[in-house]
Amino acid sequence: EKFPGSRIGGISPDLSKLEEVRSIFRAVTGTYGCVDILINNAGITRDAMFHKMTSEQAHMVMDVNFFGTYNCCQAVIKGMRDRCYGKIVNISSVSTFGSLGQTNYSASKCAIEGFTRTLAIESGMKNITVNCISPGMINTDILKTIPKDILEAKINSTAAKRLGEPSELAAAVAFLACDDSSWVTGHTMMVCGGQKMHA
Repeated sequence: EKFPGSRIGGISPDLSKLEEVRSIFRAVTGTYGCVDILINNAGITRDAMFHKMTSEQAHMVMDVNFFGTYNCCQAVIKGMRDRCYGKIVNISSVSTFGSLGQTNYSASKCAIEGFTRTLAIESGMKNITVNCISPGMINTDILKTIPKDILEAKINSTAAKRLGEPSELAAAVAFLACDDSSWVTGHTMMVCGGQKMHA
Protein backbone atom coordinates (compact mmCIF):
# COMPACT_ATOMS: atom_id res chain seq x y z
CA GLU A 1 0.00 0.00 0.00
CA LYS A 2 1.54 3.28 -1.11
CA PHE A 3 -0.11 5.37 1.65
CA PRO A 4 -0.45 3.13 4.72
CA GLY A 5 -3.29 4.22 6.99
CA SER A 6 -4.65 6.70 4.44
CA ARG A 7 -8.26 6.84 3.35
CA ILE A 8 -8.02 7.13 -0.40
CA GLY A 9 -10.51 5.71 -2.87
CA GLY A 10 -11.42 6.07 -6.50
CA ILE A 11 -14.95 6.30 -7.91
CA SER A 12 -15.93 7.02 -11.52
CA PRO A 13 -19.52 8.28 -11.78
CA ASP A 14 -21.15 9.77 -14.85
CA LEU A 15 -20.90 13.40 -13.75
CA SER A 16 -23.56 14.50 -16.23
CA LYS A 17 -26.26 12.60 -14.28
CA LEU A 18 -27.27 14.41 -11.08
CA GLU A 19 -28.85 11.41 -9.36
CA GLU A 20 -25.76 9.29 -9.98
CA VAL A 21 -23.55 12.06 -8.58
CA ARG A 22 -25.77 12.43 -5.52
CA SER A 23 -25.64 8.67 -4.96
CA ILE A 24 -21.84 8.69 -5.10
CA PHE A 25 -21.61 11.58 -2.65
CA ARG A 26 -23.96 9.79 -0.24
CA ALA A 27 -21.58 6.83 -0.35
CA VAL A 28 -18.57 9.11 0.17
CA THR A 29 -20.10 10.89 3.16
CA GLY A 30 -21.22 7.57 4.61
CA THR A 31 -17.64 6.29 4.50
CA TYR A 32 -15.56 9.41 5.12
CA GLY A 33 -17.92 11.92 6.73
CA CYS A 34 -18.88 15.36 5.44
CA VAL A 35 -17.44 17.05 2.37
CA ASP A 36 -15.71 20.30 3.39
CA ILE A 37 -13.64 20.76 0.21
CA LEU A 38 -14.77 20.13 -3.35
CA ILE A 39 -12.40 20.40 -6.31
CA ASN A 40 -14.16 20.17 -9.68
CA ASN A 41 -11.43 19.11 -12.10
CA ALA A 42 -13.15 16.76 -14.57
CA GLY A 43 -12.96 17.91 -18.15
CA ILE A 44 -12.94 16.65 -21.72
CA THR A 45 -12.33 18.13 -25.16
CA ARG A 46 -14.05 17.32 -28.44
CA ASP A 47 -12.38 19.87 -30.68
CA ALA A 48 -13.56 20.85 -34.15
CA MET A 49 -14.00 24.01 -36.15
CA PHE A 50 -17.52 25.25 -35.43
CA HIS A 51 -18.80 24.71 -38.98
CA LYS A 52 -17.80 21.05 -38.64
CA MET A 53 -18.79 20.57 -34.98
CA THR A 54 -21.64 18.19 -34.25
CA SER A 55 -24.35 18.71 -31.63
CA GLU A 56 -23.07 15.55 -29.95
CA GLN A 57 -19.59 17.09 -29.53
CA ALA A 58 -21.10 20.26 -28.07
CA HIS A 59 -23.44 18.49 -25.65
CA MET A 60 -20.82 16.00 -24.51
CA VAL A 61 -18.39 18.75 -23.52
CA MET A 62 -21.08 20.83 -21.79
CA ASP A 63 -22.42 17.75 -19.98
CA VAL A 64 -19.06 16.78 -18.49
CA ASN A 65 -17.35 20.14 -18.04
CA PHE A 66 -20.19 22.40 -16.94
CA PHE A 67 -22.95 20.09 -15.74
CA GLY A 68 -20.40 17.85 -14.02
CA THR A 69 -19.32 20.89 -11.98
CA TYR A 70 -22.93 21.95 -11.43
CA ASN A 71 -23.99 18.47 -10.28
CA CYS A 72 -21.08 18.01 -7.86
CA CYS A 73 -21.76 21.42 -6.29
CA GLN A 74 -25.46 20.58 -6.09
CA ALA A 75 -24.61 17.36 -4.23
CA VAL A 76 -22.57 19.08 -1.49
CA ILE A 77 -23.85 22.63 -1.12
CA LYS A 78 -26.69 21.90 1.31
CA GLY A 79 -24.35 20.11 3.73
CA MET A 80 -21.85 22.97 3.51
CA ARG A 81 -24.60 25.51 4.20
CA ASP A 82 -25.87 23.47 7.15
CA ARG A 83 -22.35 23.36 8.65
CA CYS A 84 -21.55 26.97 7.68
CA TYR A 85 -18.27 25.90 6.13
CA GLY A 86 -17.03 24.90 2.70
CA LYS A 87 -14.37 25.40 0.05
CA ILE A 88 -15.25 24.90 -3.61
CA VAL A 89 -12.62 25.23 -6.34
CA ASN A 90 -13.75 24.93 -9.95
CA ILE A 91 -11.33 24.51 -12.84
CA SER A 92 -11.82 26.75 -15.86
CA SER A 93 -9.32 27.46 -18.66
CA VAL A 94 -7.63 30.29 -20.53
CA SER A 95 -9.74 29.05 -23.44
CA THR A 96 -12.45 31.39 -22.11
CA PHE A 97 -10.53 34.11 -24.01
CA GLY A 98 -11.11 32.17 -27.23
CA SER A 99 -9.34 29.16 -28.67
CA LEU A 100 -9.35 27.86 -32.24
CA GLY A 101 -11.56 24.80 -32.67
CA GLN A 102 -12.92 24.97 -29.14
CA THR A 103 -16.23 26.82 -29.23
CA ASN A 104 -17.80 24.03 -27.17
CA TYR A 105 -14.94 23.86 -24.65
CA SER A 106 -14.66 27.66 -24.32
CA ALA A 107 -18.41 27.93 -23.74
CA SER A 108 -18.31 25.25 -21.04
CA LYS A 109 -15.51 27.03 -19.20
CA CYS A 110 -17.17 30.47 -19.49
CA ALA A 111 -20.26 28.90 -17.96
CA ILE A 112 -18.19 27.60 -15.05
CA GLU A 113 -16.78 31.06 -14.34
CA GLY A 114 -20.20 32.72 -14.28
CA PHE A 115 -21.55 29.88 -12.15
CA THR A 116 -18.63 30.29 -9.73
CA ARG A 117 -19.24 34.01 -9.18
CA THR A 118 -22.96 33.59 -8.63
CA LEU A 119 -22.59 30.62 -6.27
CA ALA A 120 -20.01 32.66 -4.32
CA ILE A 121 -22.55 35.48 -3.89
CA GLU A 122 -25.20 33.03 -2.70
CA SER A 123 -22.86 31.17 -0.31
CA GLY A 124 -20.67 33.88 1.23
CA MET A 125 -22.81 34.47 4.32
CA LYS A 126 -22.58 30.74 5.09
CA ASN A 127 -18.77 30.87 5.29
CA ILE A 128 -18.40 29.05 1.99
CA THR A 129 -15.88 30.28 -0.56
CA VAL A 130 -16.30 29.45 -4.24
CA ASN A 131 -13.40 30.18 -6.55
CA CYS A 132 -12.12 29.26 -9.96
CA ILE A 133 -8.70 28.54 -11.40
CA SER A 134 -7.99 29.25 -15.06
CA PRO A 135 -5.00 27.14 -16.09
CA GLY A 136 -2.95 27.61 -19.18
CA MET A 137 -1.02 24.80 -20.81
CA ILE A 138 -0.39 22.20 -18.10
CA ASN A 139 1.81 19.20 -18.87
CA THR A 140 -0.90 16.51 -18.78
CA ASP A 141 -2.25 13.85 -21.14
CA ILE A 142 -4.94 16.18 -22.50
CA LEU A 143 -2.20 17.99 -24.46
CA LYS A 144 -1.80 14.87 -26.61
CA THR A 145 -4.97 15.90 -28.44
CA ILE A 146 -3.38 19.18 -29.62
CA PRO A 147 -1.35 19.20 -32.89
CA LYS A 148 2.34 19.80 -32.26
CA ASP A 149 2.56 23.10 -34.16
CA ILE A 150 -0.43 24.55 -32.29
CA LEU A 151 0.97 23.38 -28.95
CA GLU A 152 4.34 25.03 -29.68
CA ALA A 153 2.60 28.28 -30.62
CA LYS A 154 0.66 28.22 -27.35
CA ILE A 155 3.84 27.59 -25.35
CA ASN A 156 5.56 30.47 -27.12
CA SER A 157 2.63 32.74 -26.28
CA THR A 158 3.38 32.41 -22.55
CA ALA A 159 5.66 34.81 -20.73
CA ALA A 160 7.38 31.79 -19.17
CA LYS A 161 7.93 30.04 -22.54
CA ARG A 162 7.17 26.63 -21.08
CA LEU A 163 4.39 24.33 -20.00
CA GLY A 164 3.10 24.48 -16.46
CA GLU A 165 3.49 21.44 -14.25
CA PRO A 166 0.61 19.74 -12.42
CA SER A 167 2.33 20.54 -9.09
CA GLU A 168 2.14 24.26 -9.88
CA LEU A 169 -1.57 24.03 -10.54
CA ALA A 170 -2.01 21.90 -7.40
CA ALA A 171 -0.33 24.60 -5.29
CA ALA A 172 -2.89 27.17 -6.45
CA VAL A 173 -5.74 24.75 -5.76
CA ALA A 174 -4.34 24.05 -2.28
CA PHE A 175 -4.29 27.77 -1.48
CA LEU A 176 -7.94 28.24 -2.46
CA ALA A 177 -8.90 25.09 -0.56
CA CYS A 178 -7.30 26.15 2.74
CA ASP A 179 -8.29 28.74 5.32
CA ASP A 180 -5.49 31.10 4.25
CA SER A 181 -7.81 32.08 1.38
CA SER A 182 -10.85 32.79 3.58
CA TRP A 183 -11.14 36.37 2.22
CA VAL A 184 -11.01 35.23 -1.42
CA THR A 185 -14.29 34.24 -3.09
CA GLY A 186 -15.89 34.62 -6.50
CA HIS A 187 -12.41 34.95 -7.97
CA THR A 188 -10.85 33.39 -11.07
CA MET A 189 -7.12 32.90 -10.56
CA MET A 190 -5.01 32.80 -13.69
CA VAL A 191 -2.39 30.03 -13.46
CA CYS A 192 -0.99 30.16 -16.95
CA GLY A 193 2.61 31.39 -17.00
CA GLY A 194 1.47 34.74 -18.35
CA GLN A 195 -0.28 33.25 -21.40
CA LYS A 196 -3.24 35.52 -20.66
CA MET A 197 -3.30 38.53 -18.37
CA HIS A 198 -6.14 40.59 -16.98
CA ALA A 199 -5.83 44.37 -17.45
